[in-house]
Amino acid sequence: MNAEAAGWLKDNLSQITDKPITHLIYSHSHGDHASGGSVLGAETVAAQQNAPATIDGVAPTLRVVDTHELIVGSKTFELTYLGEGHGEDMLAVIVRPENVDFITDVAAPKRLPFRTLPS
Repeated sequence: MNAEAAGWLKDNLSQITDKPITHLIYSHSHGDHASGGSVLGAETVAAQQNAPATIDGVAPTLRVVDTHELIVGSKTFELTYLGEGHGEDMLAVIVRPENVDFITDVAAPKRLPFRTLPS
């Protein structure tokens, strides 16, 4: 996401909900996944402990070391540090009770059981 896409999301969110954006969870701090957060205006910003002090100008307010449960309304967000790999601050997120998982950029060369990805 970037600032333009984040602005579009914020401007159009009212089409599906009247609730404001209150929480932002960074999967990791790489620019192709962590841009535009300042546009959203979230009060709680979660990132893994190894993430930089600011991510695209946004300072995380919640630092996850290994795991953390974040409860927002009737949803529980299970944040899990994935260890070093594609980055040093990768988080996976499971949303309960829907059991929806968000994992970003985990497939990397020589990290999967098969080794046919280019290096």
